[in-house]
Amino acid sequence: MGPDYGVRFNFRAWRFWKSALNFIPWRDDCFFMQAQGYGILVNWDLYERTAEARYREIALATTEAILRLQTCEGFWAYPLPERRHLIATVEGSWGALGLLASHARAPREEFLDGAIRWHDFLVSRIGFQTHNRGKAVNYFDKPRGKVPNNSMLAVWLFLRLWNETGHERFLEHVDGLFEFLASVQRPSGEFPYVVESPYEREREHYLCFQYNSFQFLELAWSAALERQRADGSFWYSTGDHRFLNDHRSYPRAQVMTLFHLLCECNEAVDGNPLGEGGPPSGG
Repeated sequence: MGPDYGVRFNFRAWRFWKSALNFIPWRDDCFFMQAQGYGILVNWDLYERTAEARYREIALATTEAILRLQTCEGFWAYPLPERRHLIATVEGSWGALGLLASHARAPREEFLDGAIRWHDFLVSRIGFQTHNRGKAVNYFDKPRGKVPNNSMLAVWLFLRLWNETGHERFLEHVDGLFEFLASVQRPSGEFPYVVESPYEREREHYLCFQYNSFQFLELAWSAALERQRADGSFWYSTGDHRFLNDHRSYPRAQVMTLFHLLCECNEAVDGNPLGEGGPPSGG
């Protein structure tokens, strides 16, 4: 909790005055669900790396706090006064991602229920805009231009929900969102900030490095989840000879995949990618 660079006039000018006159108690502290979500993720990561209980306690306390702040409809109020009347997709998705991160490590029904309440609000009340390919999730509950960053975050959230529950309904909008993202990505790999819609003109750039970093990570995380099937298995190959696929389940490939997933878990905890046993022998 603290000050924020904000939007509109504060972002363009007023924050510089506040910085220069930092001795004045500005009393502009606020809290974003995006900050809470990241805070939960980093504290769980620190706990898994160090086994120090204080990180687990912070992660759970933050999760409990954001659950108390969630409205009965499933959303969180926007913290900045200029947008207090709007409900933001990013805020709600990060609140839900924080709940899911804690549910994965401390399976409490209320954490999962809170994430699902946000999902249902997002789908039914915020909704999507169609595109010539696929669809984009709306930025607020009041439509504006199509912002790829929001659709990327929604994909990750939907896949996380599917991964936690195994329920296919959370995959309903994933293909459409991926279609939209594929259609607007530039040959350079970059995504525009806003894609034109009836509500807003196109805007190519805005905080480019920050947004592309978000998108890179969310795509990487989503790719790691989307290849796993609901029964836990992975298909063998896709795109062989450019157009052939082999989606059968082969024990040798499945157990190799499991081994490497466990290596990743070990590396996250103690920095040892192969765990206690060392490298496997043989071919």
